[in-house]
Amino acid sequence: VYMDTNMKSKIAEKIKEFRLPEYRDLPNVGLYLDQVTKYINGFLAPLGCMEITPSMVSNYVKKGVIDSPVKKLYYAEQIGYLFFVSIAKKN
Repeated sequence: VYMDTNMKSKIAEKIKEFRLPEYRDLPNVGLYLDQVTKYINGFLAPLGCMEITPSMVSNYVKKGVIDSPVKKLYYAEQIGYLFFVSIAKKN
């Protein structure tokens, strides 16, 4: 697929600006499912079409990919795993 120079420059700029939060910066106060997906998707948006949905998260819990929420709340470790799964499954 052919990309013009302008499009390549825009993509390169987005990639240069892209940053994931460090583990120590992940929220560990407990987030509800919708809050988790919004939080993760907010960071992954610059990469394009890498969106995680609440049903995907629920399926990851059912399949044992991540630990079950504690009283419907997700913490830093689960959020970290969700970042990894979201990025790894798209590549």
